[in-house]
Amino acid sequence: MVNNLSGLLESAERDNLFLAFQLMKSGGVPQGLLTHVLAIKLWHSNPTLRQTANQLFKKFAPADLQLFIKNNFRSPQAKEYKESRIASVLTKLTEHPLIKPAILGNMKLKLSKRGIKYCLENKTAPALQLLQELVEGETLYLNNFELTFLPEEVGMFTQLKTLNISGNLFQEVPRTLQNLTKLEHIHYRNTPLNLTEIAYLETTFPEIFASQYYSEGESFKTNMNFEEAVKYFSKAAQLKPSFGEAWHQWGACLLHTTQQALAVRILEKALQIYQDRIFAEPPSAYVWFCKACAEALQGQTSQSLQSLEKCIQLDASYKHKAFYEEELTNLFNNSEFLSIVA
Repeated sequence: MVNNLSGLLESAERDNLFLAFQLMKSGGVPQGLLTHVLAIKLWHSNPTLRQTANQLFKKFAPADLQLFIKNNFRSPQAKEYKESRIASVLTKLTEHPLIKPAILGNMKLKLSKRGIKYCLENKTAPALQLLQELVEGETLYLNNFELTFLPEEVGMFTQLKTLNISGNLFQEVPRTLQNLTKLEHIHYRNTPLNLTEIAYLETTFPEIFASQYYSEGESFKTNMNFEEAVKYFSKAAQLKPSFGEAWHQWGACLLHTTQQALAVRILEKALQIYQDRIFAEPPSAYVWFCKACAEALQGQTSQSLQSLEKCIQLDASYKHKAFYEEELTNLFNNSEFLSIVA
Protein backbone atom coordinates (compact mmCIF):
# COMPACT_ATOMS: atom_id res chain seq x y z
CA MET A 1 0.00 0.00 0.00
CA VAL A 2 2.79 2.46 0.90
CA ASN A 3 4.51 1.82 -2.44
CA ASN A 4 1.26 2.43 -4.30
CA LEU A 5 0.65 5.65 -2.40
CA SER A 6 4.21 6.89 -2.96
CA GLY A 7 3.78 6.31 -6.70
CA LEU A 8 0.57 8.34 -6.73
CA LEU A 9 2.18 11.16 -4.74
CA GLU A 10 5.39 11.27 -6.75
CA SER A 11 3.45 11.56 -10.01
CA ALA A 12 2.25 15.00 -8.75
CA GLU A 13 -0.78 14.61 -11.04
CA ARG A 14 -4.01 16.13 -9.74
CA ASP A 15 -6.24 13.04 -9.93
CA ASN A 16 -3.58 10.78 -8.45
CA LEU A 17 -3.05 13.16 -5.55
CA PHE A 18 -6.76 13.41 -4.77
CA LEU A 19 -6.96 9.60 -4.76
CA ALA A 20 -3.93 9.28 -2.47
CA PHE A 21 -5.32 11.91 -0.11
CA GLN A 22 -8.67 10.12 0.10
CA LEU A 23 -6.92 6.90 1.06
CA MET A 24 -4.76 8.64 3.67
CA LYS A 25 -7.68 10.50 5.23
CA SER A 26 -9.10 7.16 6.32
CA GLY A 27 -5.91 5.13 6.71
CA GLY A 28 -3.46 7.74 7.98
CA VAL A 29 -0.12 8.98 6.63
CA PRO A 30 2.74 6.48 7.09
CA GLN A 31 6.01 8.04 8.28
CA GLY A 32 7.60 7.14 4.95
CA LEU A 33 5.14 9.42 3.15
CA LEU A 34 5.39 12.47 5.41
CA THR A 35 8.07 13.99 3.15
CA HIS A 36 5.77 13.66 0.13
CA VAL A 37 2.87 15.31 1.93
CA LEU A 38 5.12 18.10 3.21
CA ALA A 39 6.41 18.84 -0.31
CA ILE A 40 2.88 19.05 -1.71
CA LYS A 41 1.80 21.25 1.21
CA LEU A 42 4.70 23.65 0.55
CA TRP A 43 5.06 23.74 -3.22
CA HIS A 44 2.14 22.40 -5.23
CA SER A 45 0.61 25.02 -7.54
CA ASN A 46 -2.97 23.89 -6.82
CA PRO A 47 -4.27 25.66 -3.67
CA THR A 48 -6.86 22.95 -2.95
CA LEU A 49 -4.19 20.25 -3.01
CA ARG A 50 -1.90 22.37 -0.83
CA GLN A 51 -4.70 22.87 1.68
CA THR A 52 -5.58 19.16 1.78
CA ALA A 53 -1.91 18.22 2.23
CA ASN A 54 -1.65 20.78 5.02
CA GLN A 55 -4.65 19.25 6.79
CA LEU A 56 -3.16 15.76 6.53
CA PHE A 57 0.21 16.99 7.78
CA LYS A 58 -1.35 18.68 10.80
CA LYS A 59 -3.39 15.59 11.62
CA PHE A 60 -0.78 12.87 11.18
CA ALA A 61 2.72 14.41 11.46
CA PRO A 62 4.39 14.18 14.90
CA ALA A 63 4.27 17.39 16.92
CA ASP A 64 8.07 17.77 16.93
CA LEU A 65 8.16 17.61 13.12
CA GLN A 66 5.40 20.20 12.81
CA LEU A 67 7.28 22.51 15.18
CA PHE A 68 10.53 21.94 13.28
CA ILE A 69 8.90 22.91 9.97
CA LYS A 70 7.24 25.95 11.55
CA ASN A 71 10.59 27.15 12.89
CA ASN A 72 12.63 26.43 9.78
CA PHE A 73 10.44 27.26 6.80
CA ARG A 74 8.70 30.39 5.63
CA SER A 75 7.34 31.39 2.24
CA PRO A 76 10.31 32.70 0.25
CA GLN A 77 10.64 36.23 -1.02
CA ALA A 78 11.45 36.76 -4.69
CA LYS A 79 15.19 37.11 -4.04
CA GLU A 80 15.18 33.74 -2.28
CA TYR A 81 14.31 31.86 -5.44
CA LYS A 82 18.01 31.67 -6.23
CA GLU A 83 19.11 28.04 -6.43
CA SER A 84 21.71 28.46 -3.70
CA ARG A 85 18.99 29.70 -1.35
CA ILE A 86 16.68 26.83 -2.33
CA ALA A 87 19.49 24.35 -1.68
CA SER A 88 20.05 25.86 1.77
CA VAL A 89 16.35 25.56 2.62
CA LEU A 90 16.21 21.94 1.47
CA THR A 91 19.35 21.12 3.43
CA LYS A 92 17.89 22.68 6.58
CA LEU A 93 14.57 20.85 6.26
CA THR A 94 16.28 17.50 5.87
CA GLU A 95 18.01 17.88 9.23
CA HIS A 96 14.90 16.32 10.75
CA PRO A 97 15.23 12.51 10.66
CA LEU A 98 11.71 11.99 9.30
CA ILE A 99 12.38 14.12 6.21
CA LYS A 100 14.02 12.13 3.42
CA PRO A 101 16.50 14.26 1.40
CA ALA A 102 16.09 12.44 -1.92
CA ILE A 103 12.30 12.51 -1.79
CA LEU A 104 12.15 16.17 -0.74
CA GLY A 105 14.59 17.28 -3.44
CA ASN A 106 12.91 15.25 -6.18
CA MET A 107 9.45 16.46 -5.19
CA LYS A 108 10.64 20.07 -5.12
CA LEU A 109 12.00 19.67 -8.65
CA LYS A 110 8.85 17.91 -9.87
CA LEU A 111 6.48 20.47 -8.36
CA SER A 112 8.25 23.77 -9.06
CA LYS A 113 10.99 23.05 -11.61
CA ARG A 114 13.47 24.38 -9.06
CA GLY A 115 16.02 22.67 -6.83
CA ILE A 116 18.07 20.99 -9.57
CA LYS A 117 21.29 22.27 -7.98
CA TYR A 118 20.48 20.50 -4.70
CA CYS A 119 19.34 17.34 -6.50
CA LEU A 120 22.41 17.02 -8.72
CA GLU A 121 24.89 17.79 -5.97
CA ASN A 122 23.22 15.34 -3.58
CA LYS A 123 22.51 12.72 -6.26
CA THR A 124 18.87 12.40 -5.24
CA ALA A 125 18.18 10.44 -8.46
CA PRO A 126 20.05 9.56 -11.67
CA ALA A 127 21.04 12.76 -13.49
CA LEU A 128 19.09 11.73 -16.60
CA GLN A 129 15.90 11.47 -14.55
CA LEU A 130 16.49 14.85 -12.91
CA LEU A 131 17.25 16.61 -16.18
CA GLN A 132 14.12 15.15 -17.78
CA GLU A 133 12.05 17.31 -15.42
CA LEU A 134 13.44 20.42 -17.13
CA VAL A 135 12.94 19.33 -20.74
CA GLU A 136 10.03 20.95 -22.55
CA GLY A 137 9.61 19.52 -26.02
CA GLU A 138 12.85 20.26 -27.87
CA THR A 139 14.28 22.64 -25.23
CA LEU A 140 16.27 21.95 -22.07
CA TYR A 141 16.04 24.83 -19.61
CA LEU A 142 19.07 24.85 -17.31
CA ASN A 143 19.35 28.61 -16.99
CA ASN A 144 19.98 30.47 -13.72
CA PHE A 145 20.49 27.36 -11.61
CA GLU A 146 24.00 28.27 -10.34
CA LEU A 147 25.22 24.81 -11.37
CA THR A 148 28.90 24.09 -10.73
CA PHE A 149 28.98 21.37 -13.39
CA LEU A 150 26.98 20.37 -16.46
CA PRO A 151 26.07 16.66 -16.36
CA GLU A 152 27.29 14.60 -19.30
CA GLU A 153 23.77 13.12 -19.50
CA VAL A 154 22.69 16.33 -21.24
CA GLY A 155 24.09 14.75 -24.39
CA MET A 156 21.48 11.98 -24.19
CA PHE A 157 18.63 14.34 -25.11
CA THR A 158 19.32 14.06 -28.81
CA GLN A 159 15.98 15.63 -29.77
CA LEU A 160 17.04 19.02 -28.42
CA LYS A 161 16.99 22.07 -30.68
CA THR A 162 17.60 24.60 -27.89
CA LEU A 163 19.93 24.33 -24.90
CA ASN A 164 19.84 27.13 -22.34
CA ILE A 165 22.73 27.01 -19.86
CA SER A 166 22.88 30.74 -19.05
CA GLY A 167 23.44 31.94 -15.51
CA ASN A 168 25.48 29.04 -14.16
CA LEU A 169 28.90 28.72 -12.51
CA PHE A 170 30.65 25.97 -14.48
CA GLN A 171 33.55 26.75 -16.81
CA GLU A 172 33.56 23.52 -18.80
CA VAL A 173 31.02 21.50 -20.77
CA PRO A 174 30.92 17.73 -21.34
CA ARG A 175 32.03 16.42 -24.73
CA THR A 176 28.78 14.47 -24.96
CA LEU A 177 27.22 17.68 -26.29
CA GLN A 178 28.48 16.62 -29.71
CA ASN A 179 25.60 14.12 -29.73
CA LEU A 180 23.10 16.99 -29.98
CA THR A 181 23.14 17.02 -33.77
CA LYS A 182 19.73 18.73 -34.07
CA LEU A 183 20.73 21.68 -31.90
CA GLU A 184 19.91 25.11 -33.36
CA HIS A 185 20.40 27.44 -30.39
CA ILE A 186 22.77 27.53 -27.41
CA HIS A 187 22.36 30.20 -24.74
CA TYR A 188 25.22 30.61 -22.28
CA ARG A 189 25.12 34.27 -21.23
CA ASN A 190 26.58 34.88 -17.75
CA THR A 191 28.07 31.39 -17.58
CA PRO A 192 31.89 31.75 -17.34
CA LEU A 193 32.92 29.19 -19.97
CA ASN A 194 36.67 29.31 -20.55
CA LEU A 195 38.17 29.94 -23.98
CA THR A 196 38.91 26.27 -24.59
CA GLU A 197 35.25 25.40 -24.06
CA ILE A 198 34.06 28.23 -26.30
CA ALA A 199 36.40 26.97 -29.02
CA TYR A 200 35.03 23.43 -28.57
CA LEU A 201 31.46 24.68 -28.94
CA GLU A 202 32.35 26.77 -31.99
CA THR A 203 33.97 23.77 -33.66
CA THR A 204 31.13 21.42 -32.73
CA PHE A 205 28.31 23.80 -33.66
CA PRO A 206 29.76 26.19 -36.28
CA GLU A 207 26.39 27.10 -37.80
CA ILE A 208 24.93 28.05 -34.44
CA PHE A 209 27.85 30.23 -33.45
CA ALA A 210 28.16 31.81 -36.89
CA SER A 211 24.53 32.89 -36.60
CA GLN A 212 24.99 34.17 -33.04
CA TYR A 213 28.12 36.13 -33.91
CA TYR A 214 26.40 37.58 -36.97
CA SER A 215 23.52 38.82 -34.78
CA GLU A 216 25.97 40.38 -32.33
CA GLY A 217 27.78 42.02 -35.22
CA GLU A 218 24.51 43.52 -36.44
CA SER A 219 23.88 45.01 -33.00
CA PHE A 220 27.29 46.68 -32.94
CA LYS A 221 26.82 47.92 -36.51
CA THR A 222 23.43 49.44 -35.63
CA ASN A 223 25.15 51.33 -32.81
CA MET A 224 27.90 52.40 -35.25
CA ASN A 225 30.54 50.52 -33.28
CA PHE A 226 32.23 49.27 -36.43
CA GLU A 227 35.42 47.98 -34.80
CA GLU A 228 33.44 45.57 -32.61
CA ALA A 229 31.11 44.69 -35.47
CA VAL A 230 34.13 43.67 -37.56
CA LYS A 231 35.23 41.23 -34.84
CA TYR A 232 31.91 39.41 -34.81
CA PHE A 233 31.23 39.42 -38.55
CA SER A 234 34.73 38.07 -39.18
CA LYS A 235 34.23 35.28 -36.62
CA ALA A 236 30.93 34.36 -38.27
CA ALA A 237 32.53 34.25 -41.73
CA GLN A 238 35.47 32.15 -40.55
CA LEU A 239 33.21 29.63 -38.79
CA LYS A 240 30.95 29.34 -41.84
CA PRO A 241 32.94 30.23 -44.98
CA SER A 242 29.83 30.00 -47.20
CA PHE A 243 28.05 32.68 -45.13
CA GLY A 244 27.97 35.42 -47.76
CA GLU A 245 26.11 37.91 -45.60
CA ALA A 246 28.81 37.68 -42.91
CA TRP A 247 31.57 38.43 -45.43
CA HIS A 248 29.42 41.22 -46.85
CA GLN A 249 28.86 42.94 -43.49
CA TRP A 250 32.46 42.36 -42.47
CA GLY A 251 33.58 44.23 -45.57
CA ALA A 252 30.93 46.93 -45.18
CA CYS A 253 32.08 47.67 -41.63
CA LEU A 254 35.74 47.66 -42.65
CA LEU A 255 34.92 50.53 -45.03
CA HIS A 256 34.30 52.61 -41.90
CA THR A 257 37.82 51.86 -40.64
CA THR A 258 41.30 52.48 -42.00
CA GLN A 259 41.46 48.98 -43.52
CA GLN A 260 40.14 49.91 -46.96
CA ALA A 261 42.25 47.40 -48.91
CA LEU A 262 41.09 44.54 -46.69
CA ALA A 263 37.50 45.73 -47.09
CA VAL A 264 37.79 45.36 -50.87
CA ARG A 265 39.13 41.80 -50.58
CA ILE A 266 36.41 40.79 -48.12
CA LEU A 267 33.66 42.28 -50.29
CA GLU A 268 35.06 40.45 -53.31
CA LYS A 269 34.74 37.22 -51.32
CA ALA A 270 31.11 38.06 -50.53
CA LEU A 271 30.42 38.76 -54.20
CA GLN A 272 31.91 35.42 -55.21
CA ILE A 273 29.69 33.61 -52.70
CA TYR A 274 26.61 35.44 -53.97
CA GLN A 275 27.57 34.63 -57.55
CA ASP A 276 27.95 30.95 -56.68
CA ARG A 277 24.57 30.94 -54.95
CA ILE A 278 22.89 32.53 -57.95
CA PHE A 279 24.01 29.64 -60.14
CA ALA A 280 23.51 26.90 -57.53
CA GLU A 281 20.09 27.91 -56.15
CA PRO A 282 16.69 28.75 -57.67
CA PRO A 283 16.45 32.46 -58.61
CA SER A 284 16.43 34.54 -55.42
CA ALA A 285 15.60 38.23 -55.23
CA TYR A 286 17.29 38.35 -51.83
CA VAL A 287 20.64 37.10 -53.17
CA TRP A 288 20.53 39.50 -56.12
CA PHE A 289 19.79 42.35 -53.70
CA CYS A 290 22.72 41.38 -51.47
CA LYS A 291 24.94 41.26 -54.55
CA ALA A 292 23.73 44.70 -55.66
CA CYS A 293 24.56 46.15 -52.24
CA ALA A 294 28.03 44.57 -52.14
CA GLU A 295 28.78 45.87 -55.64
CA ALA A 296 27.58 49.36 -54.70
CA LEU A 297 29.92 49.39 -51.71
CA GLN A 298 32.81 48.67 -54.06
CA GLY A 299 31.79 51.43 -56.45
CA GLN A 300 30.74 48.95 -59.15
CA THR A 301 27.76 51.07 -60.19
CA SER A 302 26.92 49.37 -63.48
CA GLN A 303 27.08 45.85 -62.01
CA SER A 304 25.07 46.96 -58.97
CA LEU A 305 22.29 48.38 -61.12
CA GLN A 306 22.15 45.20 -63.19
CA SER A 307 21.88 43.07 -60.06
CA LEU A 308 19.22 45.35 -58.61
CA GLU A 309 17.19 45.14 -61.80
CA LYS A 310 17.29 41.32 -61.73
CA CYS A 311 16.28 41.42 -58.07
CA ILE A 312 13.23 43.58 -58.77
CA GLN A 313 12.22 41.42 -61.71
CA LEU A 314 11.89 38.55 -59.22
CA ASP A 315 10.28 40.56 -56.41
CA ALA A 316 8.90 44.07 -56.97
CA SER A 317 8.81 44.78 -53.22
CA TYR A 318 12.55 45.44 -53.41
CA LYS A 319 11.79 48.73 -55.20
CA HIS A 320 10.68 50.12 -51.85
CA LYS A 321 13.50 48.45 -49.91
CA ALA A 322 16.10 49.89 -52.28
CA PHE A 323 15.06 53.45 -51.37
CA TYR A 324 15.91 52.83 -47.71
CA GLU A 325 19.03 50.70 -48.10
CA GLU A 326 22.02 52.59 -46.71
CA GLU A 327 24.46 50.59 -48.83
CA LEU A 328 22.79 51.90 -52.02
CA THR A 329 23.01 55.56 -50.98
CA ASN A 330 25.56 56.36 -53.70
CA LEU A 331 23.00 55.35 -56.35
CA PHE A 332 20.10 57.47 -55.13
CA ASN A 333 20.80 60.29 -57.61
CA ASN A 334 21.56 57.94 -60.50
CA SER A 335 18.92 58.25 -63.24
CA GLU A 336 19.10 54.53 -64.09
CA PHE A 337 18.56 53.66 -60.41
CA LEU A 338 15.52 55.95 -60.28
CA SER A 339 14.17 54.33 -63.43
CA ILE A 340 14.62 50.81 -62.04
CA VAL A 341 12.85 51.56 -58.77
CA ALA A 342 10.12 53.76 -60.26
